[in-house]
Amino acid sequence: MKYRCARKFDPVFVMLVVAALLLAQPSHATVEELAALSLEDLMNVEVTSASKYTQTASEAPSAVTVVSRDDIRRFGWRNLADVLAAQRGFHTYYDRSYHYLGVRGFAPPGDYNNRIQFLVNGMRLNDNIYDSVMAGESFPLDLDLVERIEIIRGPGASMYGGNALFGVINLITRSGESIGRAELAADVGSQNAVRLRASTGGQSGELNWLVSASGFADQGGRYEFPDVAPGRMSPEGGDADRAERVFARMQFGDWYGQLIHSDRRKHRPGGQWGSIFDDPSLVERDGYTVGELGGRKTVGRQQELDFRFFAGEYRYDSAAPMDYSAGGGAYMINRDQQGGNWWGSEVKWTSAAWAGQKWVAGMTYVKNNRQFMRNVDDDGTIYDPVTDLSSDRYGLFAQDEISLSDATTLMLGLRHDVVENRERFTSPRLALVHHLNNDHTVKLLYGSAFRTPNVYERFYPNVGTPSLKHEAMKTLEVVWEGRLDSQTRATISLYGYTMDDTVAYDLTSRMNVNSPAMAGNGGEFEVERRWSNGALLRGSYSAQFLRQDGQRPDNAPTGIFQILGGLPMGPRGMFASLETRGMTMRKTGSGTSAVEGYVLTNATLTWHPPGSLWEWSASLYNLFDKRFDDPAAADPQLIDAGLSRDRFSQDGRSFRLKAVARF
Repeated sequence: MKYRCARKFDPVFVMLVVAALLLAQPSHATVEELAALSLEDLMNVEVTSASKYTQTASEAPSAVTVVSRDDIRRFGWRNLADVLAAQRGFHTYYDRSYHYLGVRGFAPPGDYNNRIQFLVNGMRLNDNIYDSVMAGESFPLDLDLVERIEIIRGPGASMYGGNALFGVINLITRSGESIGRAELAADVGSQNAVRLRASTGGQSGELNWLVSASGFADQGGRYEFPDVAPGRMSPEGGDADRAERVFARMQFGDWYGQLIHSDRRKHRPGGQWGSIFDDPSLVERDGYTVGELGGRKTVGRQQELDFRFFAGEYRYDSAAPMDYSAGGGAYMINRDQQGGNWWGSEVKWTSAAWAGQKWVAGMTYVKNNRQFMRNVDDDGTIYDPVTDLSSDRYGLFAQDEISLSDATTLMLGLRHDVVENRERFTSPRLALVHHLNNDHTVKLLYGSAFRTPNVYERFYPNVGTPSLKHEAMKTLEVVWEGRLDSQTRATISLYGYTMDDTVAYDLTSRMNVNSPAMAGNGGEFEVERRWSNGALLRGSYSAQFLRQDGQRPDNAPTGIFQILGGLPMGPRGMFASLETRGMTMRKTGSGTSAVEGYVLTNATLTWHPPGSLWEWSASLYNLFDKRFDDPAAADPQLIDAGLSRDRFSQDGRSFRLKAVARF
């Protein structure tokens, strides 16, 4: 399927506007201000997500990437999907509603990102209907509030339980003093997109606080979908997007609390699910409200007790315009509604009291108060029986970090989970970390993980299969991390994994089924160089080979590359960056076709004059206006209507202008 977007874009005009903004006032930046992180900082950056306590990235029992706030700002990344698409082993795809993630070759169209665990300051975000979080505009946290993102690759079940198969992604937010009295941000972009954010924060004695509210609106474009309605364009506003987010975080001494609230409404063009193609009433709305309270008690100098209490709610409601005239009916709005709420707690004990060892042990309990699903027409017709469930789960975990010598550490982790149907799972992790010298580290990693089918996969009426088996994963990985010289570092990772009983939608039975085993193996290579004047260059390549029944699955590229470069230039305080990424061809769900590989380039200019309250940036995305497609998930309603869709075409060139003021 190809579509055409009816929009006008003048890159010359945009670049003139950018130049005018960037040259509006003089700048006095220093070299030190331009260099965000030195290579030494990168090699010794601390992470908390791999073991649930602080350790350097080189000590962590995983292949780790840390994305800084400066990286996000300088490369013009607008949402979490933009960030992850620039990291080795990841790719993203979009179906004009949500952005999905592919990791190490695994990316079945229609998958809901439910094999990665997403955290904000260690608080779980995954909902209790799909076990997922989407990475685009529906992600509940504004990216401007992030201090760093910790990407922990590989099975994380020994620490985090089910659904952490391919990794854990933890967004650490900024502190109140980094915001100051007030911070205002605004940007405009293609398709009349507008973003606004107002944040305030500060530090007063032991009290650190941050409050932020933001909004986003995009009028969308007009598109042609010849597979559904040849020669007809979707209506104005048929691809519109709107979201509001609120975030608050407070810390007083050893006590803290945080709250996240979001609401997103997306108009979805293209006649999905048998809806009327050119009716703008197809709207999906989803949102989160998640919060927690926690604290830490230090016992002596070598032991800590951490505890947290959390609660959350997820909401989804879609309104799809349907034409029932062929069956003697009339125009009707069909509503698909899901929602859930939960609460729970975690207690964790960390101890270094035993010489040469560091222990962490704890327990987690989650109570799903409600897991609700139904599908009805506005006239009250119920097509599927209402499903209203409740459940609970708990887990016990422990990890021992044993120092075998000054250069070698052995980590043994184990977690035991009891899930909704009282199934029990034990997830081990083994990591051997050896420092060859001060500059080179080798890690040998083994882990297993599981994922129980979520309530949508098991119980959604007429599709769910209650008897689905759990998914099981085993991974073996070898990682080398080293510093080639004072300005250059490199990482090489070789891995292999197996996945049994992967849950997937079967077009023949029109039900969710356990599919045949998958086997994946590959390698990731990354090298980065940082110069003393603040310039940087990073390149990565991921070779990934995934097989199921001897065939490569849908949407599984064999190669992905990313190249990122940045250079201080022009007036002092100005920084120019260029991001190029691409991938090889991918099979589509038709089984007989594929979408071509592509290469995209994004460019960003930022300008933060020293001593100025203002920061400016301008970005061009898909700089060379490359036209490319992403595979589409199977749509049984379209198939029943005799139509075929196996791909969604993606946007061409777009732009964004952004200003941030701090007071």
